[in-house]
Amino acid sequence: MATHYLIVANGGIDFHTAEAISTLANGRVVIALDGAANFLMAIGAVPHMCMGDCDSLSLETEALLRSRGVEIIKNQCQNTTDLEKAIIHIGKVGDCASATIIHALGGRQDHALGNISFLKKYGKLVGGLSILSWQNKTFYAEDCTLTISGEPGRSCGFFGFPMATVTSRGLRYEMLNHRLELGASESVANSFAGDEVNLEISGQCIVTHGV
Repeated sequence: MATHYLIVANGGIDFHTAEAISTLANGRVVIALDGAANFLMAIGAVPHMCMGDCDSLSLETEALLRSRGVEIIKNQCQNTTDLEKAIIHIGKVGDCASATIIHALGGRQDHALGNISFLKKYGKLVGGLSILSWQNKTFYAEDCTLTISGEPGRSCGFFGFPMATVTSRGLRYEMLNHRLELGASESVANSFAGDEVNLEISGQCIVTHGV
């Protein structure tokens, strides 16, 4: 059976309550990255797994996780981040239907930019990989046709990663074979004209839209 994952990073908190985490976690396997487990256990949200080099995991939290039967996977490799370790683990399991990452953009900027880059780096290893904040969902798209749902006025943006040609239907500012190139041309501060946007993408781009 295909599995949906929720990866809770340690890069700034968007979803502060156990209720919010519970809503996101419904039907998903929850993986806490290192110190993110401290936050989850403090609000009473127990993950299924804790993963990373565990340099930020408190001894108290580790003991509590073990008492609750949570699997702890320690990986001291410093050539990959904790988020990469989790994505690679999911890829090796091979049952992923989607993997949603939260708390990935609010901490250090090098980590935030790296986390966006990982959407492309591991997009073929793990299907349905995205970063979710309380305002936006961000994902990588390559050589595809897709539909994103929303509501009139909802924000969205498109960035070559590094380059794409995009035709849209349903945006306030439509794109017709519009060239997106990282550092040269993008579509920023765009929005939904209706309830959905259809995109034809040739090349590689990052898509972000309001939720």
